Amino acid sequence: MVSCVPAPYPLNIWCLTILITQVLISSSVWPPPFARRRQISMRAYPEFDAKVSGGFLIHQVGKSFLRVVPELMAPRIQFCDYSTHNDTKIKTLAHLDLAHYHTDAWDKFYQKYQERPASGSYRKVISGSKTYETERKSLHDILEELEQSEGVAGLKRLHRELCVAKPDLVARLDQYDLYPLYNFNFDAKRAQYFPQFSI
Repeated sequence: MVSCVPAPYPLNIWCLTILITQVLISSSVWPPPFARRRQISMRAYPEFDAKVSGGFLIHQVGKSFLRVVPELMAPRIQFCDYSTHNDTKIKTLAHLDLAHYHTDAWDKFYQKYQERPASGSYRKVISGSKTYETERKSLHDILEELEQSEGVAGLKRLHRELCVAKPDLVARLDQYDLYPLYNFNFDAKRAQYFPQFSI
């Protein structure tokens, strides 16, 4: 969910990119420069940061709004290739927040996890982020190695550290102003756009 609607942009801007904030799973605490980012990430996720950069159990590219130029574009999963691509045609909207709901409580996460390595967001062809400790690995490889070495217990431990809003994780993130809270007001949004389904 985007915090507000982007304003109109000139025709020479082909792609608007919004970076993401990852939704944590409630643990009964609601509401509760690169080198520096790296230090913060290591403190927030002391066990798994070396494997999963920034604690994101998803891609970190964000989401994009694309200007349709059929003869010049080749859509991809999270972005779009333009034959005349250059950075001047891409603008990052740093003033907008984009909340990304990727995972759920452990039982539902594990159920989806069993499908994602083959056909979902953990496919082997999707690369992960490079960290200082590891070469570039996909989430597929990271999760596969963890499951092979530790079984389901290892996956559950990773999910708990990265995805659950435990009081200690909330405190560490809040220390660096990395724990924003949003009121999505889903009932009002549903009534506004889908009145036939409102309660």
